[in-house]
Amino acid sequence: MKKLALGFVLLVAARAFAVDVTACGQVVATRTTGVLTADLDCSSAAGAFAVDLADRATLQLAGHTISGRGVICRERCTVSGPGDITGAEPGLTLLGSRRVTVNGGISIHGNRDGIYGGARLTLIDVDVSNNMDSGVFTLGRQVKGSNVVINDNGAFGLFAQDAAVRLVGLIANDNGWFGVNAKRVRLLDSTLTGNEGGHPANPPFVDVVSSRRPRLVNTTCDHSLGPDGIVWGVCAQD
Repeated sequence: MKKLALGFVLLVAARAFAVDVTACGQVVATRTTGVLTADLDCSSAAGAFAVDLADRATLQLAGHTISGRGVICRERCTVSGPGDITGAEPGLTLLGSRRVTVNGGISIHGNRDGIYGGARLTLIDVDVSNNMDSGVFTLGRQVKGSNVVINDNGAFGLFAQDAAVRLVGLIANDNGWFGVNAKRVRLLDSTLTGNEGGHPANPPFVDVVSSRRPRLVNTTCDHSLGPDGIVWGVCAQD
């Protein structure tokens, strides 16, 4: 009976920390899960963000779309799909250098930048494509995850110049600048092709840029680049 009562208390507590997200500018409090109940069009709403996530908050898109304004993560947070974030500047803004997880079939597209900020990122089942500037632009020290698509962005695919990037199943094609630009790069089962050099001093197409020699396993790429114009010799046309 005591175990049953304890289970009931825990269930009630879990429910108490979940809230419906129904309006633009809503704040999801610390250690709370906000669940989107319908599409949220914030294009004409006041304020800079559609949803404001406090430290350790979670946002579940639950199959819906946020448009016109993006989501901000104040410290640590999780943003889970399925769902879309579009028409924002950027789609997801990250403050500080804490850990942020984006997962569950989210598509972040049609924004100025897809994901922008300084957090340590975990990306799982995420599509960050067709944004005006960069797909992912982070000043954090780590990007890891699996099944990430970063295609057809106007600037960088994935910019993480100070980070160690470890991804399985990355697809980064046809971005306006480098496919991946990081301090260290480890890729498994990935494809990076058709990414522009991004600057007249660079070769016309550069898929993988890193400060240290990249480690690529079962990965297709055309061109790589290191410091001072070094070509790493790890891609098909190096």
